[in-house]
Amino acid sequence: MSQNPVPSPFLNVSPEILQRHAKSAKIAGIVCILIGIAAMAIPGVFTLGIEIFIGSLLLVAGLTQVFAAVGSIGSRHWFLALLTGILTTAVGILFLTNPLKGIITLTALLGIFFLASGIVRLIYSFQLSGKGSAGVSIFNAIVTIILGALVLSGWPESSPVILGIFLGIDLIFFGLFLLTYSSACKRFSEEKGRPPESL
Repeated sequence: MSQNPVPSPFLNVSPEILQRHAKSAKIAGIVCILIGIAAMAIPGVFTLGIEIFIGSLLLVAGLTQVFAAVGSIGSRHWFLALLTGILTTAVGILFLTNPLKGIITLTALLGIFFLASGIVRLIYSFQLSGKGSAGVSIFNAIVTIILGALVLSGWPESSPVILGIFLGIDLIFFGLFLLTYSSACKRFSEEKGRPPESL
């Protein structure tokens, strides 16, 4: 009995959806590569910008949760929501008023993120085995895991410049991974019997 040549992640996906995935993954991959190059060109500015952006998000989210909790006094768990909002607001203020501490915190979180995302990408890459796409995907996953280990091994002494460079490297390789995924979607769509539109 002949086996379906399409790998399991795409067995129940229609050719039309694969075509859309291919296009969106290609665009996202190119954007990630461009941002990664920018991060490596100006790593210090890039790292500080991310730190300020995240601090602002935390501040807004925290204040929003505080106001929502105050407006729902007497309801279930309102006090827990209030404490969470106050804590989130405090962290946001810390990020904005003390960028160095914020960057040190982001360094640790980024290292953990690299390790986790690298492992997930590695698992996914093995699902593409035998289709010519696994090689680049596995390499990308291994690089991400190594970056995570390097970031954590130098924490908290890792400089913001190194952090920005590592983040740029990861974005570039993730962009390559997305381009590989785009190519795989296009090829799998053809295998399912409907040639995709030109990308």
